[in-house]
Amino acid sequence: TVGGMRDISTLYVDFVQFRRPEYEPPPSTGTLVTHGIYARGLASGPANPQWGDLSNVDAYSQLVGKRPVLVHGFQQFYDAIPVPGIKHLLANYPEFMLTLESGSLNLDQILAGQADAHFDRIGRDLGSIPHTIYVRLMHEMNGNWYPYSASRVADGQRKYREAFRRGVTRMKAAGGSN
Repeated sequence: TVGGMRDISTLYVDFVQFRRPEYEPPPSTGTLVTHGIYARGLASGPANPQWGDLSNVDAYSQLVGKRPVLVHGFQQFYDAIPVPGIKHLLANYPEFMLTLESGSLNLDQILAGQADAHFDRIGRDLGSIPHTIYVRLMHEMNGNWYPYSASRVADGQRKYREAFRRGVTRMKAAGGSN
């Protein structure tokens, strides 16, 4: 894929293993590939990097002999955004991506406004960090394993797009323009 890119692009590679010495990440092909890592620990897990614990990321960096450019964590809408932890992470690693999952809210509930307060809080909190934050909002929507999966409600594809737009619009309006 990288060889077929015609324009200057960035490809984020998401690594999910930490302690497998036999695993070797693919070699970088110049500036087109950015080394990234998914740092384990679900929302409140002790080794989740956005909470300020960088031990798994640091151990991974030592293991492979290279520090990732992008660190990736997961969180539910209802979890507080740990601004100090994210700032600590960004003081040690250049980029952060946060995947936001809806918890138990489905698309109809999100469209009815039940996530609005969460979107507003997330936008305010992320907006207080003077750095670009990559947000993956309601990922893997094409499956059936999340409450927000498009297959779980009538007219799910349209509703997913509307729910996604609603979340982005509210987060940006609350101050999350970064």
